[in-house]
Amino acid sequence: GKAWTKDEYQMFIAHLYPFRLTSNKDNLNSIASVFPNPSNNEITIDFELNSDLLLFSLLNINGQKLFEKKMNGGINKIQLPDSYSGEYVYSIINCNNRRTVAGKIQIIK
Repeated sequence: GKAWTKDEYQMFIAHLYPFRLTSNKDNLNSIASVFPNPSNNEITIDFELNSDLLLFSLLNINGQKLFEKKMNGGINKIQLPDSYSGEYVYSIINCNNRRTVAGKIQIIK
């Protein structure tokens, strides 16, 4: 499909996660990295706060949750199922303060 505008994307995320999304001024987006993007089946999540419990979720563009994994801050490698291909939305929720980092990731075979 066509690429989403930033506003469409933020409305979609706000609908999925009605609690407060982290804004750029809170600086969480700069301390969480999901790479490579585009990716094959393995993605790396680098969250600079080592002590926090995090919940990583991967959703299709219809908002259906496909994959979920709890992890600690720091560097985490996630192996996704071979069947995943296309554009997905990810979220990383800090379980301590419920702040959320979200973005899009492309899985290419």
